[in-house]
Parts: sequence; structure tokens; C-alpha cells
Amino acid sequence: MNFKRTFNKERVKFYFGLLFICSFIILNTSCGLDVYYFLVAPVCNDVRTENNDPALDYFIFKTAQSGNYSAGSSSAFTFSGTEIYYKIYTDSSSMIKRESTIDNYIDNANSSSNSSSATAAMDQLESWGYQKLKFTNKVNTPDPLIVSNNSTTDEYVYIRLVNSYAGEDYQACICVGSSAITKCDTDTAFKDSSGNILAPLRIVEDSSAKDYKSFAFSSDSSDSLKTPPASTDVDVYYTSSSNDTWYVDLYAVSVGFDTATYVPYYSQPAFLGSMAIPDGDYSDN
Repeated sequence: MNFKRTFNKERVKFYFGLLFICSFIILNTSCGLDVYYFLVAPVCNDVRTENNDPALDYFIFKTAQSGNYSAGSSSAFTFSGTEIYYKIYTDSSSMIKRESTIDNYIDNANSSSNSSSATAAMDQLESWGYQKLKFTNKVNTPDPLIVSNNSTTDEYVYIRLVNSYAGEDYQACICVGSSAITKCDTDTAFKDSSGNILAPLRIVEDSSAKDYKSFAFSSDSSDSLKTPPASTDVDVYYTSSSNDTWYVDLYAVSVGFDTATYVPYYSQPAFLGSMAIPDGDYSDN
């Protein structure tokens, strides 16, 4: 009798164990384990800072096509390309303080494998209202700005927000090429269907012109697309109403999405630098 009771207990343990294993397999097969994609950030080895030479008022960096191709080639994930985020400030101290905060988030993420740490910097940029850079009307501007096109080759990107001097070398443009770019290059610059080089634009739309506004801020211009930033603009952190200089900083981010859920994923933002844009006559922009 004692043997029979012991035998029954062992059988109960066995069946409970088998039930647990089957339940675990079924749940994980049907629901799947959480997957997180870590993207490689673009590389900027020449962070632009405020200077007294307008010729140097440009931003350059290299995309991370090759580093993200392995994830992008997966049937479960698509690497889309590289997005550029910007913000306009009315004072440089606020901008610098925020840049320091983002640096701290990135440093913390680099020392941790936690997915929430990896997204903290990008989440903060979005909460501060950083916007995607544009270069033409809403119909033609790609999303993201630098499309990957399934390429495994890193690309060099050059951005000049406003004209600095007369001549093509210093005109506002966005260029994407296979080698380093240090001036506006007509062969690699974004152009419209007529071959005209396109300047970077803000995300703020002019109500009458139905197009995005320029970074060539001018209080004296009759062109409504050059109207200086207003306190209500979504791309502006407005702390002063009496200023004739604005400050802009830029970040580049690798982007992709889960093909099953369409959840977007972002790399750490790469800081490209900042520049001052005075109110002036940018007649050629």
C-alpha cells in the first residue's frame, strides 16, 4: 500500500511537469519572445560648432549602411535609412544644456545593454519636439531623408542650411556621395525635376505658399518662406522675443522597422553640431 501511494505521487509530479513544458512551448510558439533590434548609429568625426567663418557653416557625417545591413536584410526587419533631426533655439545656452543631456543618455546607453537605455536619447529628442529636416514639398521629400535602397555601402552626407557666399560651392544644399564632401557638389546634391539644387527646409509650412519654410531667416524679406521663427512654431524652443540670431543643432539617426508589427526602431542619435543663423539678407536662398 505504501508503495502504491508513492507511485501515484510521482505520476502526478510527472504529469504536472509535462503540462508545464507543453504550456511553455505553446505560449512561446504562438506569442513569440520579445525581439529588439539595435541599430548602428551614423558617424560624425567633425562635429560643427559656432565659428566666425561662414564657409564652415555646414554639417558632414557618414551613414551606417554597412553596419545595419545584416538587420535590414532580414525578412523580419527592414533598415530604412538615415533621418536628420533639428531644433531651432532663440538662445545658445538652452541648446548647449540640452545637448549635454543627450550626451549623458548616450554615455549611459553605451555602458548598458538595456533596450530602454538605448532609446532614451531618441525619446528625449522627440519629447523636446525635434523635427525631421525637409528639402522640398511634402509630396517629394523622402522618409527617411537618406533612403538606404538596400545598399551595403556607407554614404557621406553634406548639409548646408543657408547660403554663405556667392557661388555654387557655398549654397544651401544636401549632398550624398561615395566620398567625403566639403562643399556643395552639383553632381551629388538633391535636385528637383528641372535640375535645380534644393535647399534644406524646416517642417513649418507657410499657409499661403503651401510649402515648407527656409532657414534663411529675414525680417526684411517679402518672401513669406523666410519669415523668422515664431514662438508657436513646432520646431522652435522660444525663450526670447528680442533677438536677431537663432541657433540650430542637428542629429543623424539610423532608422528601420519591424516588418510584422511596423514598430519603428532608431539608433543612438549622432550629434552633427550646431550653428548660429543671424537675421539677414539671404537673397540667393
